[in-house]
Amino acid sequence: MENELKILEALDEPSTKSVEKVIRLSCHIDNGNKPVDMMSEGLKVSLEGQIEKYSPSLDRNALYSKTSKINKLPAYLCV
Repeated sequence: MENELKILEALDEPSTKSVEKVIRLSCHIDNGNKPVDMMSEGLKVSLEGQIEKYSPSLDRNALYSKTSKINKLPAYLCV
C-alpha cells in the first residue's frame, strides 16, 4: 500500500510518500451521517483521512491529509 501525506496548514512543505505492507483492508460502513451503500465506497472512505503529526517546518503538531492506494488486490476477500 502506498501512502501520501500532505500538510493542510503549510503549503510550502512537500508531501511525503511511503510504502507499507498491510495484511487487512478496512471497510467503513458509516461515513459521518451518510451511510455507505457499496463495498467500493467503504474501501475508498477507509483509504482517505486526516491525521495529526509533528511538522518540522511549523515546529508543532499539524493536520495532515493521508491518501492511501492499493498496489495489488488480495487473492481472497472475506466479507
